[in-house]
Amino acid sequence: MRSPLSHFVASRQGLYAVNTSRWELVAEGLYFGLTLFNNILYAFESTDRPRDRNNVGRILAFQLDGTKILSTRCVAEGLDNGCHQIDFIGDKLHVVDTYQQRIIVYSPCFQEAKTYYPMPSAAYKSWDKGYVHCNSLLGVGKYILLLLHNGGKDTGRPSRVLVCNQALQPIHQFLLPGKGCHNLLVLEDGSLLVCNSLSGTLISHERKLVQVDNMMTRGLSVDQDQIVVGSSVYATRRNRIDIPGRVHFFNRDFERISTLELPAAPTDIRRIDGKDLSISNYAKSVTLTPASLAFLGAVAAAKLDTLC
Repeated sequence: MRSPLSHFVASRQGLYAVNTSRWELVAEGLYFGLTLFNNILYAFESTDRPRDRNNVGRILAFQLDGTKILSTRCVAEGLDNGCHQIDFIGDKLHVVDTYQQRIIVYSPCFQEAKTYYPMPSAAYKSWDKGYVHCNSLLGVGKYILLLLHNGGKDTGRPSRVLVCNQALQPIHQFLLPGKGCHNLLVLEDGSLLVCNSLSGTLISHERKLVQVDNMMTRGLSVDQDQIVVGSSVYATRRNRIDIPGRVHFFNRDFERISTLELPAAPTDIRRIDGKDLSISNYAKSVTLTPASLAFLGAVAAAKLDTLC
């Protein structure tokens, strides 16, 4: 009997379900952000190349039986093609509208949407005018963390984390020891875990933790037993639609379990049962204190006390 599939993987060549030894194509399409809420899988589908910017992006909701799709409905459309990660914080879906440098927050049942600008408005890739290429978010405690890519090879600048309150108002930011980073989550001890994409590693807020691959790392999921990371060949954005990738499985001591070859480059990874520290609502189960949030560094203790 084959072992059950454990994780969903979004890619530009479809939505996959994987485990340590095999993969299955679940749905065709061009996908980026993934999350789970109330046993429904939500995915951002670009439907066209992100660079083409013709506002055909949409949010799909997949009703599932395991990894089998029972039904699909579109819950939001008309989004910029370049949106990246999505996640529920409470019962509101947050969408990282990367190219337009904003966060879109949908009310329950998707009846209303509010737009927030925790970063200054700036045109795509105008690095010297404030563009930061925000690509990931996480709700943790009473914070919302935003990952700012910062240009990687284009600028040579390190990535940053922007710390916001629940109203998406910035209160602090700090540099990461990596460039062109994607994905972030907080472990049970309060430490940060990030894909340092350009070096093919995982890092904390302070240092390198493990060399994952000699390729670009993107897509990160952590559960009680495993750390799961995606990787793919670094390519120009226009050429990324056709490249293959890998999914790497580590135990919680960063020891490699297996590497799965995938016919597509991962853009996001979520555990199928939702018990995943990359999912904000599950991350609420982790008890964090001001003292344990070491990666917040320079935030004043008094401010932490009022926000935690």
